[in-house]
Amino acid sequence: MERTRRAWSAAVLAVSVAASAGCAGAPPAPVPPPPPPPALGPPAELPEISLEPEADYLLGSDDVLLIHVYELERPGHTSVLELAIDPRGRVFIPLLGELVAAGKTAAQLRQELVQRLGERLLVEPQVQVAVKEYRARRITVSGLVRRPGVYAVGRQQLTVLEALALAGGLAPEAGRWVLVVHRDAAGRQQTRRLDLEQLLAGQGLGPDALLEAGDLVHVPEQERVYVLGYVARPGPVPLHAGATAGQAVAMAGGPLPRLASPSAAFIRRVHPEGRTELIPLDLTEVAAGSAPDVEVRPGDWVVVPQTGWRAFALEAWDFVKGRIGGIGFGTIRP
Repeated sequence: MERTRRAWSAAVLAVSVAASAGCAGAPPAPVPPPPPPPALGPPAELPEISLEPEADYLLGSDDVLLIHVYELERPGHTSVLELAIDPRGRVFIPLLGELVAAGKTAAQLRQELVQRLGERLLVEPQVQVAVKEYRARRITVSGLVRRPGVYAVGRQQLTVLEALALAGGLAPEAGRWVLVVHRDAAGRQQTRRLDLEQLLAGQGLGPDALLEAGDLVHVPEQERVYVLGYVARPGPVPLHAGATAGQAVAMAGGPLPRLASPSAAFIRRVHPEGRTELIPLDLTEVAAGSAPDVEVRPGDWVVVPQTGWRAFALEAWDFVKGRIGGIGFGTIRP
């Protein structure tokens, strides 16, 4: 009997502690969530653009030409020549020989053909020159776009936004950054990181936003931080430029009232060299404006632990269950 009375006394104490955890003044006061961040990432739809070939497009190796010459090979007949410009930048014209095509416009090449044919073979030559396939300037678009692939363009200059439009625009999971990978003549690789939000706003449209033949445009997925612990919706949260830990917690639904201890929150950050850093974060003071918020980085964990009263009550209850587990009082829940 004495053992039973001691067990019941311990049970009453544990229940009292658990109840006191729900009393006003025992746990920390609920923290009003910080203001939510602005809309995340760039819009999935890019503005409509026109990518018609330019009239002054300069021909290059691998471009395929369609050349019509009247009476080149026999009277009354139009010869149709489909020719690819070779790696030396030349094309071979029957009865005329090689001509340098690379670096010229289609109109300039036509004028040269008219001159050469008039000097050697024909009277008042009738010639047409068109580009059937633009292959000299190819851009690869990969990552989170709707139609990744290799695109050939008939333009001297192409911007990053135009390349993304060719690929159908951004996928919903796309982040706000785009990577442009370029190899120079010596084979050295250079990578530029551009902010899509600024590009869409008309900012940052300098040389970095222009593409060259052979460039790779890659759109990574949205960067994330992870909000864990006693919040309404724990899990990954999309990251935008300048996002703070308080904003990340707000996007996760905020701390759970009476269960979370926002004053004991912290950020777990793993640095590139592998070092792990724990950054204390008092969300109560942040919300009150008495402490600065902390900017988060991709891959950070923002952890909101449970309140100390609740942790103590649960530990006490686990102890009680262990002491009275064999007495047969049935199931008692904290």
